[in-house]
Amino acid sequence: MIPDSRLVILLREQLKFLRTSAREFDRGNEAESKRLATTLRVLFHNTNHSKSLFHQLGMEGCKMLRAPEQFRKQELLDHVFFKTDKTGSFAVPRLDQSRLTETTLEVWWDLQIVHSYPPSTKSYAGIRRIQYTRKDVVLAAANKDGGAHVDPTLEEFYKHLAAEGEGAVGMTVHVTPTHGPREQLRAENTHLAMIRDFTFEVLESAERYQW
Repeated sequence: MIPDSRLVILLREQLKFLRTSAREFDRGNEAESKRLATTLRVLFHNTNHSKSLFHQLGMEGCKMLRAPEQFRKQELLDHVFFKTDKTGSFAVPRLDQSRLTETTLEVWWDLQIVHSYPPSTKSYAGIRRIQYTRKDVVLAAANKDGGAHVDPTLEEFYKHLAAEGEGAVGMTVHVTPTHGPREQLRAENTHLAMIRDFTFEVLESAERYQW
């Protein structure tokens, strides 16, 4: 049992921030994902000069809920799916409670792969793919893309997740559910949808393990 203290009050406050921004995201304000990223950084990110709230609370050994690893070549599909309507294509967070499985905080934050870049296509032949974790995506949004700071440059993997047009993340699907012509769905909000799904995992974990 964690003693009642200022740190516990701050943990509850940070979880409230997550719930509030998650609701706003679900109402259509997807930019709230950058606030989500900043709060996730406060909760989980450690540096030599700044320790996470979980570290200060002695909670780094806690259990987490995560999406299963089902899409080995496009890991981001564990967290989002793509839809299209009259306005175009867009990524949607899965938010699927039935798929969650237990893991450790270390695996959830810093080890499980959620995206590989460059994508595995002929256009990137000969270029070594680099794998990225929740930590990488969250810190890119929080530290460089307007969560807590704006950087003049973004990392290439994150630019790919946030790109528009032909450079955007996408997947090829059948126009009809089982057969027929195929089309490429591309989305410029994949990074935001992924962060919303990471937040879903955190909030489900908080409820399951009674933080």
